Amino acid sequence: MDVVTLAVLGAGAGAMTGLMPGVHVNTLCAVALAAAPASPGTAVGVAAAASAHLFTSLLPATYLGVPGEESGLGVLPAHRLTLRGRGPDAVRLGVRGTLAGLLVACVLLLPHKWLIAPPGDILPWIESHLAWILGGLLLLLVLREVPRGLRQVLAVLLVLALAGGLGLLSSQLSVQALAPGVAATALLPLLSGLFGAPALIESLRASRPVPEQQPARPGLRLHRPAVAGGIAAAAVTCLLPGLTSSVSLAATRWSEDRNGRAFLCAQAAIGGAHLVFSFGLLWVALRPRTGLAVAVATLWPAPAWSAGAAPAPVVPVLAACLLGAGLGAAAACSFDRAAASLLPRVGRQASAAALAFVTLLVAILSGWTGLLLYGVAALVGALPPRLGVARLHLTACLLVPVLALRLGLA
Repeated sequence: MDVVTLAVLGAGAGAMTGLMPGVHVNTLCAVALAAAPASPGTAVGVAAAASAHLFTSLLPATYLGVPGEESGLGVLPAHRLTLRGRGPDAVRLGVRGTLAGLLVACVLLLPHKWLIAPPGDILPWIESHLAWILGGLLLLLVLREVPRGLRQVLAVLLVLALAGGLGLLSSQLSVQALAPGVAATALLPLLSGLFGAPALIESLRASRPVPEQQPARPGLRLHRPAVAGGIAAAAVTCLLPGLTSSVSLAATRWSEDRNGRAFLCAQAAIGGAHLVFSFGLLWVALRPRTGLAVAVATLWPAPAWSAGAAPAPVVPVLAACLLGAGLGAAAACSFDRAAASLLPRVGRQASAAALAFVTLLVAILSGWTGLLLYGVAALVGALPPRLGVARLHLTACLLVPVLALRLGLA
């Protein structure tokens, strides 16, 4: 099967999995590494799938899990628009923002390479100061809650401690897949438990009726400063291990814009740009910072991109990302009206099915030890909304182990 066919098939698979609530790009990568042969074609297919997944996942993120009135202060902008009958506006902003982030990052990939490698050579400086940077980020997560009072600060400290401790535990834990011959990793149950399962359980509990959705407004425009800020944040935060797109969003001035399009545009641009910049870091410095980069590096190993011609994977993988983006964007826009009508009606069933699927996948790919870790992580992941803090603080599960490693404590 040729590479183009695999890219198209991967984009189609990613577009379908994006419609499944709670299924993350990292889950796709784990399945690909476990089930598919290691080859350039598989790497291209995975890249196309991850890119398409970014777009169609906007639909369940917008129309499912809309909380009840008692949680109104914590409703995300996409849900606020959905409750006003403007969910399609959120989807269109997300599609356009993700496309903008991905396309601009592709254009900036070579300048980004010059910045992090010679002549800019920023990456060695970051590596030498990584402990201070990660420690400062953890401190910043606490300090940003100070204006909200002592109770919120204590809640954040509790979440950071539990998530960080769980991350340290998982880094020392040996998991074994139930499926023979599959390389298991504790990251799958850890991240699925902290981020995937609690969100699906919240969707099961969500009971607020969703009004009829109006068509997207034709004159809807991107918030250009927010898109630019999101791309810049992704370009910087992709250099640091353990930083997710949520941390990138928190680094922008629009992270608190809970009602407007700036938040949605920044969030979407970060997702698209982060996907491309993480590949750039992989090819320039052989540093896979995301699950997708790890999968591509495993499936299609390549030497570092120091000077001269780009390594073999660069053009095919980026082309696959662009193909996946085109198909994913078209699918998201085409399915939007149907999703706006159908998903709120079958939300609980869809969330229950997705929760069962993710749990089964964790069991198969990480065994009984991984399943236990997944359950404990789900309990920790359920704490932030109950304590009134953002799920962003759960990223300590990645930040703390890296910091402990740098300090020689792990």
